[in-house]
Amino acid sequence: MSSELRVDSLKTTSGQSVMTFDGSGKVTFSNTSTGSNILEKVGGLCDGSTRTTKSGSTFTLPTVTEYQLINTATYTLVTGSSVSYTAPTGCIGVLYEFLHTASWNSGSHAIQHYRLYIDGVEPVYARRTHAATYMESKPMCTWYFKIDSSLSSIDTNTGAVPSWTSARSLSWQSRYYAGGNNVSRMHGTQYFDGGGTNTFHMPQVWITAFGAS
Repeated sequence: MSSELRVDSLKTTSGQSVMTFDGSGKVTFSNTSTGSNILEKVGGLCDGSTRTTKSGSTFTLPTVTEYQLINTATYTLVTGSSVSYTAPTGCIGVLYEFLHTASWNSGSHAIQHYRLYIDGVEPVYARRTHAATYMESKPMCTWYFKIDSSLSSIDTNTGAVPSWTSARSLSWQSRYYAGGNNVSRMHGTQYFDGGGTNTFHMPQVWITAFGAS
């Protein structure tokens, strides 16, 4: 004895589609994971390419093709870090990740200070210093921006924003500690393949938008 079940689609109790049939034998499964509250993740290598986001806007990655020396005590934009992003509907917070390498360039002790900016406003709690003797590593330039409708403006400590319905600009700036012996080389190495070879390393930018779980 056999039985047969025929359906056109399967849905959750809330109406979300789990699986659909198109009549020709093709089955489409939908991602219905309830363990993740990620609405969108967009980004990639800083090669100038573009993405269309859930908000319908265009997200353009910066173009970086060579290393950068920040040999000044004046805060300077770190190339590749500057992006503009519009969050999708239902977003409660945005994670901004700028992945790049930093290595020592002269002397032996590279010391680099970083400041984060959103729409030209610096969240003070995001300040950091990256330093080491003969440094060759990846600084942790990531930050989470909470969306808090109770705010009237950007929180200058945490970077929380009252809303994110239009494009907001994000970037990192950096300066050296003091003197020519504390200079870092962004997006490149000091050593490679057993010698003192300056090798370019292309940075990346990633944006993750979160919704309520």
